[in-house]
Amino acid sequence: MASSGDDGSDVSDSEVPVTPKKKSKFQQNYKKRTQRFRSEWESTFKWVKADQKSKTKAYCKECNTTLASELYILKYHDACKRHKANPEAKRSNTTVLTNFTPTIRNNNVAVAEIKIAGFFAEHNLSFSVVDHLIPLLKEIAPDSAVINDMQIGRTKLTALVKNVVGLH
Repeated sequence: MASSGDDGSDVSDSEVPVTPKKKSKFQQNYKKRTQRFRSEWESTFKWVKADQKSKTKAYCKECNTTLASELYILKYHDACKRHKANPEAKRSNTTVLTNFTPTIRNNNVAVAEIKIAGFFAEHNLSFSVVDHLIPLLKEIAPDSAVINDMQIGRTKLTALVKNVVGLH
């Protein structure tokens, strides 16, 4: 793009001289050595292993991320919130999901729990109410095998609404 100078002449942007930034003597001669992964880090950090693609990278088994093989980076990653929350999230997800694995249960009970979850979602009811509703239903109809076999609380209700009712 052309612009007019002080004397009225046209000067293009590519012709304007740019002063390069000065580097200190240390910066001119400094070349950072790349750190290779050390196997002793696996005993220090149980979650780390050598990256298969690069000898200069580390791999976090819990976060599924590749990191630079620098001790301070591994220590920083060990202390970060995302890494600390990951194992807990994995453990809590597996325990919640194990409650929903198919067991030898009456199909009518599962259908009733899903219908209750749909009812709560459709009418925008508070999920904490289900903790009091199921014992009430068991008192009202003690002879009903379906109601007596139902075991649904707000945690299971939330999971049913998110993962079953909400998908359809």
